[in-house]
Amino acid sequence: MTRAFPRLTRPLGDSQLTNAYLIGGGISSLAVAVHLIHDASVPPSQIHILESGSGHSLPARGSPETGYILGAEQMLNSSCLCLYDLLSIVPSLVVPTISLKQEIEDFNASPSRKTYANSRIVATLEGEPQILEAKNLGLRETDKLDIIKLLTTPEKKLNDSKVTDHFEEAFFRTDFWFMFILDLPRISTLEGLHHTPFNHYESIILPIRTYLDDKGVDFQPDTEVFRLSFAEGSDIEVDKIHFTNNLENGSYHVESPDVVFLDLDPTIVSDSFGSSQSSCLPSQSESSLSMFTVTLHNHEFLRLFEQWSSNSPGTGGLTKFKDSNWLLSIIIPNQPYFSKQPDNVDVFWGYALFPEKSGNIIQKPMVECTGEEILTEFMGLLNFPKDHILGNAIVVPHLAPYATSPLPTRTLQDRPQVIPEASANLALLGQFVEIPEDAVFAMEYSVRVAQTAVFRMMGLQKKPKDIFKGGRDIMTLIKALRALLV
Repeated sequence: MTRAFPRLTRPLGDSQLTNAYLIGGGISSLAVAVHLIHDASVPPSQIHILESGSGHSLPARGSPETGYILGAEQMLNSSCLCLYDLLSIVPSLVVPTISLKQEIEDFNASPSRKTYANSRIVATLEGEPQILEAKNLGLRETDKLDIIKLLTTPEKKLNDSKVTDHFEEAFFRTDFWFMFILDLPRISTLEGLHHTPFNHYESIILPIRTYLDDKGVDFQPDTEVFRLSFAEGSDIEVDKIHFTNNLENGSYHVESPDVVFLDLDPTIVSDSFGSSQSSCLPSQSESSLSMFTVTLHNHEFLRLFEQWSSNSPGTGGLTKFKDSNWLLSIIIPNQPYFSKQPDNVDVFWGYALFPEKSGNIIQKPMVECTGEEILTEFMGLLNFPKDHILGNAIVVPHLAPYATSPLPTRTLQDRPQVIPEASANLALLGQFVEIPEDAVFAMEYSVRVAQTAVFRMMGLQKKPKDIFKGGRDIMTLIKALRALLV
């Protein structure tokens, strides 16, 4: 079958006659759709989102009976300028008279929800878990000099070097290295993090999809694009999109002044899941991330953890166990974390950086462990009584083989531009296109790419907000050096 949408011939730039084809249903494509409507005045019915499977990124699903599942949710803060611009357009599902941005600001205004982590890093000393003083970063003078040197080195000189090329081996055993570095001034407490009322799917993705659906955007689920055809005599001008839907092949004719946005992001492809009694399918990918979500049918664990850490749910950020063979980290979010989560159920999630190693208690790799074995390992690190907790827990292991694929070493030439040179109607989206001086792996990056693609492709006199460059901000540098040189 071949599909084409009715049009009138018009000069390029007349958005009222543009059909926009968005290949992929992740956050980048959703952001493109919002900005095409809001900034470029493209009629919603002429925006076509072709998404394979369920399409959405940041999966969060499940039930109290089968166990909830969370993906690798990211930490938000005030540097997410493009994301918050996007969220200022979309109304809240709970209070439709306010935006998602306002909803998040209101949620974080409560003093009880302010992040101030008391257990950022945990060591095992004489068989007992010991919360370390995170302000003592454990850095030698040579380490501090190496950090300053790295921070002041231009990106083009770093090229495809690895972090191990810039530090001595001892650096990778410091508390500084074991902690997740959002920024140096708040590294010990993670102050300034922004929380969403529920998980990111329900608080960000679902409201955006609902907004677009209500506007009349053409969502096409279970549509897998397998090839793009290009016009003869053109460097880059898509003239046909080939797809499969319900086992039937089809195509779209792309005509001037249509535009095509292709999401290159495969980070949630081929994920596998286990259960309390089974492990995930193994993966040899160096870009994989092993995670687990714990659903608890009583409050015993959270009561013990709050008593031990002095952090109520949602205020502790990330806790890392530096002596864990798997290098486990956990995040205990605000409860409830799912909108339909019962009052007697708690949910938290965690991940491991070395899942291929044997555990401290469970003598086999985490990737081979059942959910129950993963929780047994974790409870052993904390020395918490496990029987009453294990008997009331559902643990879902989750292996994402491409979760960290944007992070491996690369050269400056490895990533394509958002709009490739000589492209007439094709823009690229996701974590694998180049935004100079920005850092991948965050939702902010995907949204910045989307805004760049829309504003440039549609010829708008507009650009995304400038990237926050802490390395060039004198006050940020002073605060960072103060934290580093203590």
